[in-house]
Amino acid sequence: MKESRFGQFFVRSPIGIFLLVFLVGTSCKTYQKVDWIKPNLPVEERSKYFEPRQLSRLSEGDHLSVLTTDSTAYEITFKEIRNDSIQGSFTRKNSLRIRVPFESGIPISDISVLKVKEVNGWLTFAVFIAIPGTFLLVALRHLNTHGF
Repeated sequence: MKESRFGQFFVRSPIGIFLLVFLVGTSCKTYQKVDWIKPNLPVEERSKYFEPRQLSRLSEGDHLSVLTTDSTAYEITFKEIRNDSIQGSFTRKNSLRIRVPFESGIPISDISVLKVKEVNGWLTFAVFIAIPGTFLLVALRHLNTHGF
């Protein structure tokens, strides 16, 4: 059976291997609600919606996803809370990358949903077990059908 060009690209090309590792590595991060980040709160204390008390759980440099009450979505690198607003470097607005990130703020009263980008431990574990496992199974199958 002839191997596809797509398969040859990802297995034999250094660029293909880099792309594969890059795509897998970046997929292990997800936006989590603030009450779910470490240390996560007990279930009965968690809120599905934004509450100002959640701001105390943020750290400088956190990557935030903010949805405002007028349905505008932002991605921000958090810096501080100042004058009743979240301050930071804005990198996306409504899924469009901002070419030159700028420092600004969003009033806390305008925030509807606030999430923090975190590493998803289970997904990371699964990916780093599944990918080498798949390569091992393919190699074993190839050896079994074609010999050494």
